Order: sequence, then structure tokens, then C-alpha cells
Amino acid sequence: MRRMKFVVRKVKECLVREGVVFSVRKWGGIGKCSEVIVEDVGVCEKRCVRWIESKEELKEFVGLSGLRSVDEWWRWCEKFGCNKGGWLWEVKVVKRMKGGLELWM
Repeated sequence: MRRMKFVVRKVKECLVREGVVFSVRKWGGIGKCSEVIVEDVGVCEKRCVRWIESKEELKEFVGLSGLRSVDEWWRWCEKFGCNKGGWLWEVKVVKRMKGGLELWM
């Protein structure tokens, strides 16, 4: 199983708190879905939602991004090189890991 990393703390905290988060990445492709391990979270399912080319396209997802606004999210996209286009992923917790124990959702 592959690993997925969240560098922006607020985004990872949203995944822990809500059980789901949306994230923009350079890599992806519609229809791709698989399980990944997220450090300090557990097993998650990632699903590619769509290609994003502008910050306006993120508006409907900002509530589950872990970030305060579309502008803040877009600044992170710029920092990670996704402002010219990136794939929007939905990541959902399937099985939480805490202290070496598996906690099924």
C-alpha cells in the first residue's frame, strides 16, 4: 500500500477531525481510486475528483479542505506548483490507527 503525505498541518487536521479532506496534487487522473496509508491517521481511500485550473473551481470544496478560504488554498497550490493545473483528490479515513491499534470506521 502506498503512502500519502500531508505537509500542510491544517489539511491533515481536517482529515483527522472530519474523516475526509479535499487536496490538490500534481498527479492524478479521473476514476483512479485506491487505498493509502496516511501517517498518524491510518488507512484512507483516495479518489480523484477532477482537474482544477482556477481557484473558482475550488469553492464548493473549501469547507472540507482544512483551510479558511479559497484564496488561502490557492496560495498553497501556487507554492506546490498546482496553480497552472492540478488534480483534486477526496481522501476519506477507512481505518484509524492509534497507538498501534486499528480502529475501524
